[in-house]
Amino acid sequence: MLIINIGVIGVIGMYDDIKVSVIMPAYNGERFIGEAIQSIIDQTHTCWELFVIDDCSTDKTVEVINAFNDERINFIQNTRNRGIAYNTNLGIEKSTGKYIALLDDDDVALKDRFKIQVDYLEHHPEIDVLGGADIEIDENSDYIQCSGPPLRNPKLIKAYQLFQKKCFTDCTVMYKRDFVIKNKIRYLEDCYGIHDMKFYMDASKKGTIKGIDEILIKKRIHKGQVTQVQRRENSEKRAQRYAEFQRDSIKGSGFKLSGLQFDIIRKVVTELPREQCTLDEVNNLYKVFREMMVQGEAMQIDYLPELRFALTRILADRAMNRMNIFTDDFVLGGNNNEKDSII
Repeated sequence: MLIINIGVIGVIGMYDDIKVSVIMPAYNGERFIGEAIQSIIDQTHTCWELFVIDDCSTDKTVEVINAFNDERINFIQNTRNRGIAYNTNLGIEKSTGKYIALLDDDDVALKDRFKIQVDYLEHHPEIDVLGGADIEIDENSDYIQCSGPPLRNPKLIKAYQLFQKKCFTDCTVMYKRDFVIKNKIRYLEDCYGIHDMKFYMDASKKGTIKGIDEILIKKRIHKGQVTQVQRRENSEKRAQRYAEFQRDSIKGSGFKLSGLQFDIIRKVVTELPREQCTLDEVNNLYKVFREMMVQGEAMQIDYLPELRFALTRILADRAMNRMNIFTDDFVLGGNNNEKDSII
C-alpha cells in the first residue's frame, strides 16, 4: 500500500480548530473524480483532510488524482482490489479529524457543505450522524431532480432502520469519528453495494441519527455507479443480504419473531418495489407488524409512536402502491372475512 501527501496546504479559514476527514474510495473514476476532488478543495470550511483510496483503477484515475497539488490530500493506492467497504474502513482508520465526511468519486459537494454540517454538529452535540438533502444529476451534470427532504426525527429514523435505510443519501453524511471508533461500527464487506444499510442500522442502535433540509451534494446517477452495477449483476445475492440485515436489525432491537414472520418481511418489504403483492401477503405483514407493536409496548421502547408511524407507512405502501386491486384476489381474497384482516 502506498500513501502519498500531495502538494501545498490551502488557506485556513473559519473553524480552523475542527478538522473534517473526508473519505473518497475511487475506482475507474477518471471522468468525474476531478470534479469531486475540486469540490472538496472549494469548501468554505478549509480545515479538512481528504483520503482518496484508489482500488486498482485501470483507467487514468490515478493521473487525475496526482494532478492536484494540495497537502491536505492523501492518496492511498491499493495493491489489489478490495472493494468500497474495505476502502471506507481504511479511511476511517487513517482519519484524524473530529468528524468524518463521505463523498463518492462521481459526486459533487456544494461549497458550504462542511460549514453547514460542522456548525450544526457543534451546536447539537447529541447528534452522532448527520445527513442532508441532495440534487440528482446525470453523467453530463444536467439536473434530474431534487431528493425529498430527509427524515429529521431521530426516533423515526431508528424505527425505519429496523427494515431499511430510509434516511438520506450516504454521501451527504458526516459523523463523529469518536462515535464510530468507540462503538466499533464499520462497513461490512461483500454486501453487493448495501454496506451503508448495515452501517446505519448498527449506528441507530448505538447513537442518534438526524437529517437536515439543506442540500449538501450533487448525486450523480449513471449506469456505472456501484449501486446500479450491483443491482444488475448481483441482484439475488443483494436481496439475500438485504433480508439478512433486516433480520439482524430487528433482533438486535429486542424483537422476537419466528422464522415464518421473518420470511413474510423478507418477501414483502424488499429493497426495490415488487410489481404487486397479494392480499394474503399484505394481511400477513399486518399481523407481523401488529405483533411488533405489542412487543414494543411490552419493552417500553422510547420510539413507539414513531414505530407505529413507520409500520403504518410501510404497510400502506405495500397495500396500495404494490397490489393490483383489479384482480379476483383483491375482491375474493380467502382471508377477507378473518378478524385479522386489514380490509
